[in-house]
Amino acid sequence: MAFFYLYHICPIFYLTTGTISLQNQVLQSQAY
Repeated sequence: MAFFYLYHICPIFYLTTGTISLQNQVLQSQAY
């Protein structure tokens, strides 16, 4: 059951961290 739980949480975690890093890159590019 734990593996099934992690299997569904990991993609969400990667998506959220990916969007946050993208937003940070956009903000840094606009700062210059």
